[in-house]
Amino acid sequence: MILESWKQSGAKTKPKLKSDHRVFQSVVAGFRKKLCQRMELPADVKNIMRKPVDESNWTKIEALRNAVIDNLQGLTHVELETATLA
Repeated sequence: MILESWKQSGAKTKPKLKSDHRVFQSVVAGFRKKLCQRMELPADVKNIMRKPVDESNWTKIEALRNAVIDNLQGLTHVELETATLA
């Protein structure tokens, strides 16, 4: 838009742009879409909160809090098939 008005005005110097680079809106939209899709909830959180009713259940909320704390501390749950592997 700035360049079109510059061409029509006939000025000798090119107008200053905000940046030396141009980012297309499709690239910006794709980047934003990936930001939303990159976050994934852990399986234990998904297993706790299964229904909208679970959001008002205090035992579920406490279990969710414990799961978030475990995840932040880096604890992982591993299921072993046999007792000999333990």
